[in-house]
Formats: sequence, structure tokens, C-alpha cells
Amino acid sequence: MAEIVQIIIIVLGTLVGFTIAGVVGFGGGIVVLPILV
Repeated sequence: MAEIVQIIIIVLGTLVGFTIAGVVGFGGGIVVLPILV
């Protein structure tokens, strides 16, 4: 039971981490692009 909970936490943490990284990367790209151009 404990192992299943740990796996769920790891999977959720990974998904949330990727989502935050994607949003930050996407938003950061929009902010940086005009500066480079």
C-alpha cells in the first residue's frame, strides 16, 4: 500500500513539474523573443 502511494506521489509530482516547466518555458519564450528580435 505504501509503495503505491509513493508511486502516485512521484507520478503526480513529475506531471506537475513538467506542466510548470512547460508553462514557464512557453511564457519565458514569449517574453524573450521580442528582446532577441
